[in-house]
Amino acid sequence: MRLAAREDIELPASIVFAAASDFDHFARLALRRGFQVERRDRLPEPAVGMRWSVSGPYGGKLRHVTAELRAYVPGESLLVRMTGGGFEVDIDVDVIALSRRRTRLRTDLDLRPRTIRARILMQALKLRRAKAVGRFHASLRAFARRIELRHMIDRA
Repeated sequence: MRLAAREDIELPASIVFAAASDFDHFARLALRRGFQVERRDRLPEPAVGMRWSVSGPYGGKLRHVTAELRAYVPGESLLVRMTGGGFEVDIDVDVIALSRRRTRLRTDLDLRPRTIRARILMQALKLRRAKAVGRFHASLRAFARRIELRHMIDRA
């Protein structure tokens, strides 16, 4: 199942990409939500091959997911592959400069089941596709507003 969303942000592309590729920030968010995050590589800066192991409670069960940065073009795009729970998920993020002060953030999420149980769960998710799409769009919109707000606070 594929979900796609885009959001225009009133900031330069460099600032938007820096926020979208702030992997330490995302790890801290997961920690605050009760997950354990462990880096599995020794790369000093963002590059293809960065890996994480994430585990914690979700949906009433202990879940384990591995994530790997599969593609990384500084200032433009990144691709993270997550595997776990019978699913493989690719998260593709593109940052497109519309002007000096306006940027489009485009995110595609490709969710693929790898087990029978995951295929059954996928069918249930497809029945609620409209709700899933709405939540996906809302989360990207909230992320964009947080970036704008953080930048306004930093400039003040």
